[in-house]
Amino acid sequence: MVPRSAVHDKKVYICTLENRLEIRPVAVEFNMADMAVLSQGLKEGETLVLADLMPAVQGMLLKPVPSCHG
Repeated sequence: MVPRSAVHDKKVYICTLENRLEIRPVAVEFNMADMAVLSQGLKEGETLVLADLMPAVQGMLLKPVPSCHG
């Protein structure tokens, strides 16, 4: 489960270990309130970008900031 706002046209933004943006397609099984349940495309331990990047360019350098959500 991820926040619905983190899914952009059936894609999510991942921050790689090199702090680069990876835009990856995902399979959304269903939406529930403000959450989306994914069945493919995201692996445990990966860093999901929650911000809405404008523009979102594959490979762009990111400056990660920890989320205040626990």
